[in-house]
Amino acid sequence: FDKQSGDLVFTTKASGPWQIKGARQRDVVGYLFDQYCQGRRWVRAAEILAAAYSNRPGRSRRIQDIFSGHPTWREFVASKGRGVYGFNLD
Repeated sequence: FDKQSGDLVFTTKASGPWQIKGARQRDVVGYLFDQYCQGRRWVRAAEILAAAYSNRPGRSRRIQDIFSGHPTWREFVASKGRGVYGFNLD
């Protein structure tokens, strides 16, 4: 994940890089990336949202609301169920 450009690339995905446009989306993906690098593949949505909204107030209370304008986000972010998210590596 390149935090400057907002590009997220999985070498196992054939769809190409994901250009993340919104600052909030970038915060979510950046947090997931940081957690993954620390050995945590799955993270609770409440924790992700708290990190994404730590510097800016907002309204979204669901991960899918943050990515509502991006039709391919589920290619890169997966839900394990019960409000737990991580990168779609399968």
